[in-house]
Amino acid sequence: TWLEGSEWSGFDSLGIPAMVGEKQASIPMAAALAACRCGPDQIALFTRGSRGDLMLKWWNGARWSELESLGWPQEEDEMYPAVTVASPLTGPPAACSWGPSRLDVFARGGRGQILHRFWNGRGWSPFTSLGMPLDAERRVLPSTGAVTACTWGPMRLDVFTRAVDGNVYHAWFDAQRG
Repeated sequence: TWLEGSEWSGFDSLGIPAMVGEKQASIPMAAALAACRCGPDQIALFTRGSRGDLMLKWWNGARWSELESLGWPQEEDEMYPAVTVASPLTGPPAACSWGPSRLDVFARGGRGQILHRFWNGRGWSPFTSLGMPLDAERRVLPSTGAVTACTWGPMRLDVFTRAVDGNVYHAWFDAQRG
């Protein structure tokens, strides 16, 4: 639904994701959604897919794209470190945008680390880990809650999560400060 002037629209169905394989099957969405503006008349909608992948649906100002997978973060295999394996996301995504050609997405990884992926106007970065919060004694605390993110200015990102000790932690990135 959307607000135009002082009136809300009705709800429009954006469809149900389909899993591709031998047979195409519809899979009801059960995961939380994150949405953000990412340019004039553009919206990005994210969710965690049924296989733990990051999913994206895009409004380009005229129509919605199909839901597509942006994949999984890759981690080294514990038994054979020369090989990387897909590591499903374990929490819902959070998204924000500091400008029309930038889109940042965050989610919790399999070990409780905060993962980040961004769109730079030309392509998607790989997943990178922001690590985990540290307590006052510098002990690593896996994230257990959802991640949320916002931006309050150009080239500034703020990320929040709850860790195993129950506290809320905050990390930020400010490209203007170097």
